[in-house]
Amino acid sequence: MHRDEFENLKENVGELISINAFFSTTLQSQVALNFTDNGFGRPDYESVLFDIHVDCCSLSAKPFGNVQHLSFIKDEYEILFCHVVLELSNDENIELKGLVEHFSKYVVETKSTLLALADVLTEMGKYEKARHFSELFLSGLEPLIQNQLACVTQSNIGLLDYHEGHYEKAMQKYETGVSMQLIQQTVELPSDEHDGRRHNLGLLYNNIGIIYIHNAKYDEALNFFQKALDHIFDNHIDITNVFSNIAVLYCYKCEYQLALEYSEKALTLEQDTLPKNHPQLASTHLKIGGIHHQIGNYDLALKCYQIADEIYRTALSPDHPSLAIVKANIGMIYIDKGDFKSPLK
Repeated sequence: MHRDEFENLKENVGELISINAFFSTTLQSQVALNFTDNGFGRPDYESVLFDIHVDCCSLSAKPFGNVQHLSFIKDEYEILFCHVVLELSNDENIELKGLVEHFSKYVVETKSTLLALADVLTEMGKYEKARHFSELFLSGLEPLIQNQLACVTQSNIGLLDYHEGHYEKAMQKYETGVSMQLIQQTVELPSDEHDGRRHNLGLLYNNIGIIYIHNAKYDEALNFFQKALDHIFDNHIDITNVFSNIAVLYCYKCEYQLALEYSEKALTLEQDTLPKNHPQLASTHLKIGGIHHQIGNYDLALKCYQIADEIYRTALSPDHPSLAIVKANIGMIYIDKGDFKSPLK
């Protein structure tokens, strides 16, 4: 690492270190030493060996995974840490702990390692890597559980297609997922498992509605959003995505008051459910700011954008695309207000 960063570490012994990315480590100290290269030929850099001690008994989450069997070089004994489930600092950082506990409960502890990793990568904006782990999981499914898990995973891959702008591919995966879910609903299942599949069907309807928005087919989109509301569990956090998407639809139709109403419904449930530095809260503030921006409420829009920016900077890696979006929106607010100096700061 650069000498300045190394000096900063030495001055903060006993404090927290937040790794806002994936952190590749090894069980073999000699392998790590080989990568340090003794700082040869780089006078402004120091070679640093981190010796990490983890009390596995005290961790309810999975902040790391052994990826040796997935690695191209097996004898590196690679252990991969993930910043989203980073519980390696201490419990005094309340905001970080809240975010960690949320992702542990709703992502890490409820899904296989590969699917959890894919979800985290999607949150980080690392769509190609998320696709890799989703497809890797899909290829290894057991035949007895393949239908349901394959449906959910295909839907997740469709979401990646959507983020990358491949809307037709996304729609194909969503429609395939709906067909699979409808077929599975004809099978007799315990009521809770049946309800779970109905919930997943609602998520697919929501995703299809998003594609219809991009195709400017607003009536079709609203129809699928209503189907989603009829299927997703009441007061479940997933229903906030439907509210937000309906808000987007009304924005396209220039019905801004309705857009605000649905955005605020989403925000209210998110604030009751999510930790205060969750990226989804930032996304909703960003959307509400966009509505106020559109109707000329520049001060309210700026306040929303700034809240979103603060959350994103806390929860996301510095290269996440959402940070660039919110910065651009803040700049446009200042320009629209006639303040041409502030965007340059």
